[in-house]
Amino acid sequence: MAERVLILGLDCAPPELVFDRWRGDLKNLGFLMDEGIYGDLESTIPPITVPAWTSMMTGKSPGTLGFYGFRNRANHSYEEMVFANSQYVRDETVWDILSRERKKSIVIGVPQTYPPKPLNGCLITSFLTPDTTCQYTYPPELKGEVEDLVGEYILDVENFRTDQKDRLLGLLYRG
Repeated sequence: MAERVLILGLDCAPPELVFDRWRGDLKNLGFLMDEGIYGDLESTIPPITVPAWTSMMTGKSPGTLGFYGFRNRANHSYEEMVFANSQYVRDETVWDILSRERKKSIVIGVPQTYPPKPLNGCLITSFLTPDTTCQYTYPPELKGEVEDLVGEYILDVENFRTDQKDRLLGLLYRG
């Protein structure tokens, strides 16, 4: 069998809960940990989702990439801000390099992948996708396959910044 690599990122998951306290309850994750290798990663400065993921997938620092958060300056002023989407990622990602080497990748839910770019494999964009009326997959026909399989694809939990924690928990479990 060909060698395979799985990179599973648990954004904002406290390591002491995932790797210690809940390890026995997280059977699939425990299996992956037992059969593979894992470890803590030191985050970027700033330790924010967008620059951290893009740094990890390109090997470049936020300063080199020019990403410091979800929104960035469009020019050298403080007046115009833009969302840091895939169109602003100028450096090669891991899957770009693998595609060039004719290796396949499956990329699911990685921030800054919307709008999707071509790769050797398939990609489903992340919670930063505006909504599911947008093209959120590569290749484009994968969108239909996903929706045939799961119905409405949930990009993110709706209205997650709420005081209604019971409602939010219900949405998370419904998933």
